[in-house]
Amino acid sequence: MKKLVLLIVGSFLLTMVSHARVKRVCNAPEVNAEYSSLENALMDCAAGDTIYLEASGTEYGPGDAYGFDPIRITKPITIIGPGYLYKENKVVNYTTGESFIASPLRIYSNNVTLSGLLLNNVEIFGNECTIAKCQILAGSQTAIEVADTVNGCIIRQNFIVGNVQGNGFPQNVNISNNIICGVVSSMERARIERNTFGKFNRFGGVYNLRFCTLIENVMNYDLKKSRTNTCSFLNNFNGDFRPEMTNPDFSLDCNYKIKETSKLYDMASDGDQLGAYGGAMPYVTSGLQDTPVIESYVAANEANQSVGLEVTIKYKMEK
Repeated sequence: MKKLVLLIVGSFLLTMVSHARVKRVCNAPEVNAEYSSLENALMDCAAGDTIYLEASGTEYGPGDAYGFDPIRITKPITIIGPGYLYKENKVVNYTTGESFIASPLRIYSNNVTLSGLLLNNVEIFGNECTIAKCQILAGSQTAIEVADTVNGCIIRQNFIVGNVQGNGFPQNVNISNNIICGVVSSMERARIERNTFGKFNRFGGVYNLRFCTLIENVMNYDLKKSRTNTCSFLNNFNGDFRPEMTNPDFSLDCNYKIKETSKLYDMASDGDQLGAYGGAMPYVTSGLQDTPVIESYVAANEANQSVGLEVTIKYKMEK
């Protein structure tokens, strides 16, 4: 039955990607996927392919075990996982688990997209890459590092515990609608918009920026002490925003929503709330993907050969 549900999800993915191949990867022993190793799928990929990295109780990485050797992405591909924290956020009743890449990721190609994954840290060397709807758990270390040679990339709708920093001063990095429990630093001409800077061991904020634009962010941080240079600060909130949260607990992304009774709820220029959950592309709780998430399914134990097997599936796509 588990294989049946995974095949149905795969069929949805195939209908969404018509001009490129979709490679299914799962290292769970009870699942007969096309690949059990992420590295093998990466080697077989061509430009434009998509890897669907299924949830598993085992980390993905060298030898499918925790390792420190980085995984290198050298082709313009997309890797999609199912999201994260479903059970904790109570987003769906059917808990799909997470796709955890335990090894560091190094992106050398242009036009790479990562979405719906659980990661340790990412290094970006290519242009026009996108990190979206991922949970990145680096703690007090660097979660996303962008090389100084990069000119253009997108970091949006992620739950980031760790720092987002440039190695040098990369340009034109768009950092939007993230929950960032860390510091954004060493960027040039970046657009830092509608993020909520949460708390890990201390509150996050911005530092050492050049010619950047900061718009409608929420942070408990004094921007005047951040050593920024000729930056534009437009309609940001600085101060203790815990009373404005639905729950002043920084461990779950759903808690970062602004209460409807808060002064921050309609303070944005478009009348929406400030921070990660506002704007045209708001943060999506649990990194829920555009592909359907199976919430529940019902099927008979036996099938009649002439009638077939009747299956009822309930899936969730709303944000």
